Amino acid sequence: MPVFYRIVLFVCTLGGLLVAPPALAQRATLRQVQLNGTGDFTTLPGGYSFVHHFVPTDGVGTVFRHVVLDSALRPRHQRDLKLGGRGVELLSYATNQRAALYEFRRYNDSVVTAVIDTAGQVLSVRREARRSHKPRVSVQLPVRSDSLFLVYEASSGFRRFRLHCLDLHQHERWQLTFAPRRGRTSLASFSADGQYAWVVAADNYYSRRVEHTAYCLELATGKIVSTTLLDNDGERRIACQTLVQPDHSLALVGRAYHSRRISRISSGDLFVTRLTPAGTRLLDRSSPLGSARNLGSSRRTKTYWQSLVADPAGNLRLVGQTFTSTSWGANFAMAVASRLLTLNILQISFTTLRPRDILSFQISPEGELLQARMLPIPERNSYTTVGYVQAQLMAELAAGAGVFPVRGLTPDGRQAILRTKKQLYLLDLDTQRQRLLRDANTLGSNEVWGVRTGRVLLYQTGTQGPQTLDLEQLAYDK
Repeated sequence: MPVFYRIVLFVCTLGGLLVAPPALAQRATLRQVQLNGTGDFTTLPGGYSFVHHFVPTDGVGTVFRHVVLDSALRPRHQRDLKLGGRGVELLSYATNQRAALYEFRRYNDSVVTAVIDTAGQVLSVRREARRSHKPRVSVQLPVRSDSLFLVYEASSGFRRFRLHCLDLHQHERWQLTFAPRRGRTSLASFSADGQYAWVVAADNYYSRRVEHTAYCLELATGKIVSTTLLDNDGERRIACQTLVQPDHSLALVGRAYHSRRISRISSGDLFVTRLTPAGTRLLDRSSPLGSARNLGSSRRTKTYWQSLVADPAGNLRLVGQTFTSTSWGANFAMAVASRLLTLNILQISFTTLRPRDILSFQISPEGELLQARMLPIPERNSYTTVGYVQAQLMAELAAGAGVFPVRGLTPDGRQAILRTKKQLYLLDLDTQRQRLLRDANTLGSNEVWGVRTGRVLLYQTGTQGPQTLDLEQLAYDK
């Protein structure tokens, strides 16, 4: 799942019973669950993961359960949090490498925030009477810290946004407000290690004159170390993927346009830049996609950049997906034809996106393109919505719906996990070899939740009843 669709795992249960098979098995089952949202597991050092859900009670009150799973999906710790009353909802949560910060709301009454660690211990709980409340932890901002949380708070109308840094006892260490130079603003991207946090803000958010600015912050103090406008050499640039490097620098890739305005239809050129915490550009390159060899028809299609990882040699592996989408002209013609055929009673039009191929780029630390390949997808698919939707927005909607087959890259960047309607594949990006991990008989409704070193994490609902969630780790060759 791309950076924009990285959503929290929120499971509301009606039974709340966690069952684990014998120690050697790598499966776990949550029985009688209702899956409200899916996303990556919160993976911690040592392979530990957080899972959370609500537990029904016979009397008055609400119980929230925090479960810690080990690398083999065995439940190691569990903590029930009694919230009291009914009508409690989980607004959102944030994590670090030791604990999770949960934020709950009882409608028109109060807000409760709690911190629970990997040992299942409740480190802090705060209650605040509040009749109306908008979620503050609206975006999960993971940091490589044992003691700090970063939470994101957007203002109404996207006029500004704030970052709050909290410790394990919910004491605020610092807060920082980001206000746009013009228009509205939004958090476009966030990356962090144990020392610095990188924020990419999109100013003039709703306009085609949107500007992306990268801010480097000291994680401990909130001090802004550098501010860098991504636009360069007359290009308007949109960051699509970011990655913090071992030397604390930030690698960014995205779309570049030779204009003061971006296009919501064209993919533009590909740019790659790398910034030091001081704001120095270690490299800065942009080139048309068609200038790379072995890309064939990609110049006639659009591209959605989906994943960026670093391999052991320090090279960047960028993976995107080409697609076609219904043009405005075709959509308009469809609407006119429907009105003529129905004697002006109905006007119907659709936008359809069709994934085409997988793009794989390998980029050296100096910005040289080492490898550019276009790989066919095993099975064609499509995504349709009513009315006209511009191509780049259509790609984001399709990615969120799981239409693109790429579900993630292995940590070394050599292989991609592909999920089609009926099968699960492992694709070697160097040799282009495909290996079938699951066929139609064994895949069922399993979906990919994440990729770890040597293992793919799957989930499936409804295998033992209408409300169950099965978790499984499937090994692959490293």
